[in-house]
Amino acid sequence: MFSEKRKKNIFERRAGQGKSGWNRWRKSSFWRNDFWALAHAMQEAKMRRSISGLATRGATTGLSVLACMTLLLPLCLCQNVFSRARADDTPERAFNNACRTCHTIREGDNRLGPSLFKIIGRRAGSLPGYDYSSAMKNADFVWDEAKLARFIRNPDEVVPGNKMKPYGGLASADDIKRVVAFLLSISAR
Repeated sequence: MFSEKRKKNIFERRAGQGKSGWNRWRKSSFWRNDFWALAHAMQEAKMRRSISGLATRGATTGLSVLACMTLLLPLCLCQNVFSRARADDTPERAFNNACRTCHTIREGDNRLGPSLFKIIGRRAGSLPGYDYSSAMKNADFVWDEAKLARFIRNPDEVVPGNKMKPYGGLASADDIKRVVAFLLSISAR
């Protein structure tokens, strides 16, 4: 708490009274309530001074910060939007969104669908360790970029009776190109 000397100094400064006013106030029965009311008023005044001081002292600094933010914020937002657009346009992302639910790109890792590791140049339905449909086993072609793109767009058109029944095909030509590019890059490894 405050010492008697500190209370006296506070009272004299704020109340503008001399020693006689202090003694009268100290001897009154309500001095504690008065003191805390005075201390609270002082705290509010101090807060008001600090806020108004910030407004006047920081006006030039605040304006310069505001100007920098106004100029730099659109650049940061544009960079964020463009980087997100580039991230969504990656071939791997297109493969993950369209194919990864059933297929992997690891050699020998067959899941619901066969591994697509080095699919370009492989004969259709020939990967050992995977149970292909009879239609895919009897398909007599080797996967190339054009055949794979047609199959990704509409599997039933290329190999009727295949086992990719929940998958109906990919409509976006750009996504098809990205998936084929990704599988081609995997085949080149």
